[in-house]
Amino acid sequence: MTAIRDSLAQYVAVRRALGASFYEPALALGHFVDFLEREGAEFITTYLALR
Repeated sequence: MTAIRDSLAQYVAVRRALGASFYEPALALGHFVDFLEREGAEFITTYLALR
């Protein structure tokens, strides 16, 4: 697991612990992390976010 994926898992866990229904946003963020991993990114850049 990459650091970005680990961070996403922690973020989703916190949101759910706070009572948020976070199913669809978590899926979308997961797809974004998949994209970042395919690109070999170690961190999020504006360029990658806009692509």
